[in-house]
Amino acid sequence: MTRWLGLCVLLFCTHVCAQGQLQFSAPWGPHAIGFKVVHLLDSSRSWGNGYDPLSGLPVATMPERPLQVLVWYPASAPGKPMAYTDYLGLVASEDAAVTDPAVTQRAIDEQIRAWAGADPVSDYQAIARQSVHATAGAGAAKGPFPLIVYAPSDSNPSIEDDVLCEYLASHGYVVVSTSSRGAHLPYMTNGQMAMDLANTRAQAADIGVLIGQASRLGNVNTNAVAVLGYSWGGMASKFAAATDDRIKLLVDFDGSVRYFPKLLAMAPDISPDRIHVPLLFFADQEDPLTPAKDNKPGSFIDRIRHADVTTIWLRDMQHDDLTSDSLRFGNDRPHGPASAKLRSESYSWLARYTLAFLDAHLKNDSDATSFLSAKPETQGVPAGMLVMTHRASQGPAPSLQDFAQRLGQSGFEHSAAVYTAYHRDHPDFSLTPDQIEPWLYALIQRQDLQRALGLAQLETFLAPQRSDGWLDLAHVDNMLDEPAQALQAFKQALRVDPRNTYARKQVERLSKTGSVAQATAIK
Repeated sequence: MTRWLGLCVLLFCTHVCAQGQLQFSAPWGPHAIGFKVVHLLDSSRSWGNGYDPLSGLPVATMPERPLQVLVWYPASAPGKPMAYTDYLGLVASEDAAVTDPAVTQRAIDEQIRAWAGADPVSDYQAIARQSVHATAGAGAAKGPFPLIVYAPSDSNPSIEDDVLCEYLASHGYVVVSTSSRGAHLPYMTNGQMAMDLANTRAQAADIGVLIGQASRLGNVNTNAVAVLGYSWGGMASKFAAATDDRIKLLVDFDGSVRYFPKLLAMAPDISPDRIHVPLLFFADQEDPLTPAKDNKPGSFIDRIRHADVTTIWLRDMQHDDLTSDSLRFGNDRPHGPASAKLRSESYSWLARYTLAFLDAHLKNDSDATSFLSAKPETQGVPAGMLVMTHRASQGPAPSLQDFAQRLGQSGFEHSAAVYTAYHRDHPDFSLTPDQIEPWLYALIQRQDLQRALGLAQLETFLAPQRSDGWLDLAHVDNMLDEPAQALQAFKQALRVDPRNTYARKQVERLSKTGSVAQATAIK
């Protein structure tokens, strides 16, 4: 039995915590768990349009975007014990820290009543008073530790999956999260596509801010970053990953990116080809995702080809079952054919597989890699509980960035040959002079003239009948103090465009230069 599998089947939580109707059986890690709250203001974005979003009344100043950041981290020793009510109270302070205990208590009471519905409120109050694994004021363990950004679902608070966040922190991860909020309103989606798109981009930007701010924590390895997104958080995480190369790994808990093609069509910059990091996607029982059946064929997930994709279909879990708060307070209510015990067990395996995926990719843990590659039934998963598939990456997506890397490896002096081979392998890829010229002049500004020369040669190869390309080549030759080559390039520009007075004057000037004439005679 491997060390990683041994941990999964032998270690269990030994004390009561705020799991309520969720019976979490995944093994907790060796670290004590610290917890703290950080209030940030993102001065690059406003929060509102000059009016209070709820009352509609004007505000005196345009506030900056507030971010209440929850941080779970490996601790050197436990701090002050916490109860689940400490998490619930944070809903009151999403805009700013709250010092009035009555305001916090109202927020707690409102949430408990919402969960209870027609049931006795006292039962839910008892669950909320239970202790959690995290502790306040604990000293941070010496790192660095990989960073996890948890992206909540549509308009939900950061605490929606506190058990998973605590669990990962106990295994050596720093986990940060901020609530799901729109660009200017407390809620994320309202059925208006343009607004939903702007709100999704706002949550994606929040993810980027959290990654940047996490570097200040000291014990974080920002070279090992994963984003976990539940429901709409899975949509936002794709928007973030498509543009932020700091993100190295993605985990989706039934992410909305699979279900909203119309919104994605409004964002052509967010395409499956721009996802190039490994992805683990959990699908619920209502949306099968197996080798033989995909009830969303052609979805965003289905079209990811340039990243490894692992999918797990949870046959006993409905969409709402994929977070701990839903199972904590509502697991005894009928919702689907699975029993409360099966839902708890499925959630526990979800946590195990998430941890293994993170360990395999961010910690290079060979035991976790073996665990993922084995059939679930051989790892103790009850038969039929989940179906796992894996689709290997087809390699990097053709792009200007990938071509630049290929060119850097082969040498810019071979630019034409490298481009020919790259275009043969990727027929849909092409370069235009408008793409080459800014690249070329950026190299010139860095005084990287030999690479600039290779790009200028590529420009004339791709557009030999365009005089500007020959002028670019002549310009680089001049900077390299190669007047003979510059003269030939100017002459070719003049042949292509006989009316080019600048090229004509340069040919006349260089032809009168003795050094050029001598060099030409020797050749």
